[in-house]
Amino acid sequence: MFDVGYDVEPFRQLCENAPTSSVYPVDRFRVEWGPIFHRGRLDGTARVLVIGQDPAAHEAVARRILCGVAGHRVQGFLAKLGIDRSYVMINAFLYSLFGTDAPTHTQDQLDDRFDWIEAILETGAVEVVVTFGAVANKVWARYLQNRPPATPVTQVAAVHPTAHLSDAQLLDNWNAALDRAHAAISFPDQNLPLIHYADDWDDSVDLVAIPGFDLPAGLPAWMAGAQTWAVRGDDRAPVPTASRITTTIPESDRIDR
Repeated sequence: MFDVGYDVEPFRQLCENAPTSSVYPVDRFRVEWGPIFHRGRLDGTARVLVIGQDPAAHEAVARRILCGVAGHRVQGFLAKLGIDRSYVMINAFLYSLFGTDAPTHTQDQLDDRFDWIEAILETGAVEVVVTFGAVANKVWARYLQNRPPATPVTQVAAVHPTAHLSDAQLLDNWNAALDRAHAAISFPDQNLPLIHYADDWDDSVDLVAIPGFDLPAGLPAWMAGAQTWAVRGDDRAPVPTASRITTTIPESDRIDR
């Protein structure tokens, strides 16, 4: 079970025509790691479209977005909605940010994001769009202004999975988002009673592993796990942090030799 990739239109063409450093300048984006397009279903079966912010270290290695801690939290959010397969995720930025502050989108950057959103909506049956974070929320708002979909879609705005808030504040926001999303989904993968988050993260429940069918063929199973296995840079050589990602197999998955 693995993601077959971008073998169908219009997504194959969108990947082939992906904007490069002329659209994503190197002083603000880590373009040397390449564009990271999506995670989830592109076959028209997605009921939920998730919009995140930008890919991080785990994503650069796994070649799918939202694979780190933020991704596992989002996976847990979807699981509470009874959605364990029928979703698709894209980011507000195609490349990883270089720096801590997200720049204002240029029109070329937005046009590419609009093309992806439009393709997903027109080839599928999305009922709910969940935006995680202010940057994602702005992209969706701009999309509605520029290319309003023929069939209205419910939007649910939630704070970013790793927002600088207390756990109680973040999870209170997510509980409200769950209520809105749950009411708008007519065809979940599983009909489950909605169970809200507590005041603190419960990693045994709230961090849900990335399914193998979301990842490219051949990736080891530990890359789908919730442990941190990729960090930018290291101290072994004078290489800029932006130019190195250190990957370490989690201890539980190492082989003694």
